[in-house]
Amino acid sequence: MCGRFVLATPVEALAEIFEARILGTVAATPLRPSWNVAPTTGVYLVRRSPSGGRELAVAHWGLVPQWAPDTRRAANAINARLETLDAKPTFRHLLAHHRCVVPMDGYYEWATVGGGRAPWFVHRGDGRPLAAAGLWSRWGDGLETCTVITRDAAPRLAEIHHRMPVLLDHGDVAEWLEAPALPRHLCDAASDTGLEMHRVSSRVNAVRHDDEQLLDPTDPETLFG
Repeated sequence: MCGRFVLATPVEALAEIFEARILGTVAATPLRPSWNVAPTTGVYLVRRSPSGGRELAVAHWGLVPQWAPDTRRAANAINARLETLDAKPTFRHLLAHHRCVVPMDGYYEWATVGGGRAPWFVHRGDGRPLAAAGLWSRWGDGLETCTVITRDAAPRLAEIHHRMPVLLDHGDVAEWLEAPALPRHLCDAASDTGLEMHRVSSRVNAVRHDDEQLLDPTDPETLFG
């Protein structure tokens, strides 16, 4: 599961890291930094450009397939399960030509603790953005939407939650975007190597809270990498 994440790295830096050209509309009105990105809001994605190379675009988080009669299902399609990608029509027709990467500075996950849920922040130890595998689609007159692919959690992350985003090595982004068929081996190889995580305040539960203090550890004993 991936239901909230952080996206505060400037668009110019993301374009350099992922070797992508920034679309003109994105350069003119870049997204504001957010430490509490919620479903159905705008996010950056990196995809193949029709003219060659890669482009960095903005899409709404929550995929709406081309054939959908309206956009109401977007909030139900923020994640796509790797295990059933080619079985669900919502995602199946996108696997060949609509793969993308959703950059994240890190994401939040909630662990069950007693009778409640405790939020944790997961990020790369080297400070570079995560490269989450995703799919994108274009609906209606040009609304672009996306989803983040998830899989069973790697061992350390499974201590918090049983699902995780498919996190690609930066060196595998080219193959993910350009391979003729879905490179499922990259998804299967996704791991928690190089990740760090710590417990954070329950302030993140409310989307109205959106500040850098959301990343502060609530208990030094919950830090582990």
